[in-house]
Amino acid sequence: MRQVNETDRKYFHAFVREFPEYSPLLNQWVAAKLLVTENPHEEYRLAEKIYNLMKLNGWG
Repeated sequence: MRQVNETDRKYFHAFVREFPEYSPLLNQWVAAKLLVTENPHEEYRLAEKIYNLMKLNGWG
């Protein structure tokens, strides 16, 4: 499983500034990050989804 680090977080926020339609997805990821004890895999699933959207939109 890919680790989500501080650099990812910064890029995710910059990406959402350029593509505000993905704001709800970023909000879900932040909420999952804060509630890691409930479902630790949810944070990584959402991060992977954002990462794939970034690649799809020419960010990687």
